[in-house]
Amino acid sequence: MRIYILFLGLCLLFPAWSSAQVGYEISGQIRCTNGSPVANASVTLRQANGSAIDSTFTNTNGTFSFTGVPATGNYSLQAALQPTSQHLRAISITDAVAARQHILGLRQLPETNIVAMDINNNALLTTLDIVLFRKYLLREPDATFQPAWVFMHPNGTGPQEITNLSMDITDLSWIALLRGDGNSSGCPE
Repeated sequence: MRIYILFLGLCLLFPAWSSAQVGYEISGQIRCTNGSPVANASVTLRQANGSAIDSTFTNTNGTFSFTGVPATGNYSLQAALQPTSQHLRAISITDAVAARQHILGLRQLPETNIVAMDINNNALLTTLDIVLFRKYLLREPDATFQPAWVFMHPNGTGPQEITNLSMDITDLSWIALLRGDGNSSGCPE
């Protein structure tokens, strides 16, 4: 009984012991370039060494959440989504025309559309991208381009790094881009 009273007294003197946070929340939302939420995208939380800690899927609002993530760790988040036949039907010659107009200076594309049309993923929109895209559209046997979803966050594309986690992060925001879909017609409505 004395030990219990002593412990209770210590908890009252040092409330931080009794309310210490065990882990943090990491959450956010994935939206398409047209602003619509992206459902069923997988989001994987990894340690700095690359090993997966947890994985989840975005809900119908495009949101995801990880709870109880240990403090002071370095993590990365990576999203993925498999293109469906509906997504692939959205990729057409109009995307190539828009990219060509941008290259010729006849039309300025938003950054998200430029990233989507950067077929060879070299951070530039060039005529080589148009050639590779054309081969895909014509179903040429040597076509190397395959449409895939790319996820853009404020620091670029690819995994989002979290260094020295020391508080909840609840406002991560990604934009989903379908590689080859320069006019966002493959986005969910």
